[in-house]
Amino acid sequence: MRKQVFVDRLNSRRAISYRYTSVNLAGLVNIWFHKNHFVLSWEECKDGDQWNEDNYTRDQLYNFVDVDAVVKFLENSGIASEFFA
Repeated sequence: MRKQVFVDRLNSRRAISYRYTSVNLAGLVNIWFHKNHFVLSWEECKDGDQWNEDNYTRDQLYNFVDVDAVVKFLENSGIASEFFA
């Protein structure tokens, strides 16, 4: 989605997510609003192994005070707002 739509959706407290696959890995990035902050979870595993959390290669949870901090983190991580649905 376009960056402004991404920002507007987060500001309206709607959850968004991005699923990806790359070189035998599958990942999921979820962002939602909870208790006055934005939460971002990022999970990644071998493709087809997403039901076994013990084998995740990435299982991270982040908290942000505002949308700008979320956008900055994603940009620094190489994830564009256009990737989200």
